[in-house]
Order: sequence, then C-alpha cells, then structure tokens
Amino acid sequence: MWQTLILYCGTFRIACSWVQISLSLRKYLLSNYMIRKLVEKDREEVLQFLKKESALNLFIIGDIENFGFYTGFHELWAQLDLNNSYKAVLLRYFNSFVFYAKDDDFDVVSFANIIKNYKDSDSLSGKKSVIDPFEEYIDFNKSRNQFFTELTPSSFPLPYGRGKKHDVLFQV
Repeated sequence: MWQTLILYCGTFRIACSWVQISLSLRKYLLSNYMIRKLVEKDREEVLQFLKKESALNLFIIGDIENFGFYTGFHELWAQLDLNNSYKAVLLRYFNSFVFYAKDDDFDVVSFANIIKNYKDSDSLSGKKSVIDPFEEYIDFNKSRNQFFTELTPSSFPLPYGRGKKHDVLFQV
C-alpha cells in the first residue's frame, strides 16, 4: 500500500516513504509559508490572541486599535499554524520591532529575516523567553533586561498587594 520513492544522487541512494515526504513538506510549509502580513480582516482574531496576555502586548494592541494594520510607519506580520491559529505576531513601529509568541514554537529564522530586511531597525522587544532565540540570527549591539509589574484586581488593596511580575527583554 505505501509506496517508496527512490532518488539517485550520484552514487547515493535515498529511499523514503510518502509519509516521510508528507511530514517533511508539512514542516517546510509551516516554517516558510505560514507567516504573512496582517490586514484589517484579521483584527478580531489577532486581538483575541494578543489579549490573552494583554499587559505584555499593550503596544501591539494599542497600535492595532489606533492605526489599523498598515501605515507608512507600522505594519504587522503573524505566523499561523495549519488550523489558522496564531502562533506569533511581529509589529514594526518606525524602526522598532515588538514580538509576541506564547511559547518558543515559532519560525525565528523567518521573523529574523523580516527584521533584517529593515536596514535601520534599532530595537526588538518582547518576552525574554521568545526574544532570546533571535540572538543567533540578529547581531544586537546591546541588550537590556527590564521588568514590569501588572496590577491585577487580586493585587488590591494597595500598597500591600502583589502584582504579576514579567521578565521582558529589550534589545538594541
């Protein structure tokens, strides 16, 4: 039932099943073709994705609400999986970039290439856990860790309440 494809490359013989080819093709498509520029029709779904961690995505959400999805000074890209679920979002605001992903399962190489296409890019910021992988592909001049505290209803009454601490990396 399963057919095998045999490729001859010089003196090497490569044999693999259609299943292996299918899995390889799927991985290739996911890593190279699922990042796209966002447009107005993406508004509801991308905001829903970003608002899951709204404190971390304050700038991206604010830019979408104030400017939409493309002006001369800002634009947005997103990586989607095969089910059209958002994996990551990249915002360019003038020469600065803000990146968000829930975890480290995103195509860092393609996002790094987008950033490198802007010769005057001066910074990349976002959660430290998802910004760190970019260091392998982008040469940053300096790096700065910053922290911020999210004030939540459960953190009241002030001044004795506790907020939620986030680890954020800002790179220039």
